[in-house]
Amino acid sequence: MKEQIVAGYQVLSDGRTCWVNAPTGESVARFSAVGIDVHRRIDLPDIHRKDIENRQRTVLSTTGPLLIHVSARATSERHAAALTVARKAGVPEELLPTEQGRLLGGIVGCVFISQVLPKSSLFDQQYRWKFDNHIGYVLSKRTKIPFRPVSGGQGVFHVDLTRDEEDIIRGAGIL
Repeated sequence: MKEQIVAGYQVLSDGRTCWVNAPTGESVARFSAVGIDVHRRIDLPDIHRKDIENRQRTVLSTTGPLLIHVSARATSERHAAALTVARKAGVPEELLPTEQGRLLGGIVGCVFISQVLPKSSLFDQQYRWKFDNHIGYVLSKRTKIPFRPVSGGQGVFHVDLTRDEEDIIRGAGIL
């Protein structure tokens, strides 16, 4: 198991999965070749957002839009831990989702991947969330879309947009 500290956060990797823990020990996110589990809202102000997605192997080779899917298996305990981390990071209480307002098992938003960084790049220091020896997907634009239940899948999978979703994503300048 490899460990490093990035911007005060503990980053652990077993070579297949990467875990990010807050300085207080709570889980912030999990990244693996078959899934992403980010414990932050997509519509937070810029200062509270993660600006890069890290992977140990190539998931996408091109830039462009990518829908964000929330797992149907996120637990209440992980939600509570994520709220604790967000509060300690200074996210205002009114921006935090409640347990009752949590939506699971569906599409919640869209991001635009503007750049794919190699495992080692001169740009690594430009992004506080870029992990050493990981491919970095730079998330330059994002928008929340109305929740729509969609069965998930491992890795990247195809989802047809509704007309309303397409209009929202187009209005955000992502399409």
